[in-house]
Amino acid sequence: MPEISFGLIRKLNPELDVDNIEAVHTVKLENSGITCIDNLELFSHIAELYLSANKISLVQNLLFFDKLKHLDMSCNAITGDSLRASIKSIPKTLESINLSGCPCANDEAALTELQDAHPNLGIAIDIVDV
Repeated sequence: MPEISFGLIRKLNPELDVDNIEAVHTVKLENSGITCIDNLELFSHIAELYLSANKISLVQNLLFFDKLKHLDMSCNAITGDSLRASIKSIPKTLESINLSGCPCANDEAALTELQDAHPNLGIAIDIVDV
């Protein structure tokens, strides 16, 4: 399974300016077979992170993102139980999370727990067949 690496980020984001990482506001790592959110510390300043259509089961390793506003986790393997386990790993700066097409989109109790922990968070949960 592919791991997140600078090479993968460059491959999927060819417009990325390696000479000015601080100018990057968005990282897209969609449909890459990624199973774990890791190795993104260099991009702790970004506002948007797109991880849709991967094989991620836990929303983790995101607390160092101090400016993250939008997180797309749609079409991943996030269950209600794994969402509950992930709640404390979601940055308080996050304004929206897309969980459409994830198994947790059908778990009202888990979504309620997420909303209770992050009352200002917009949660997209359109059910998508994958």
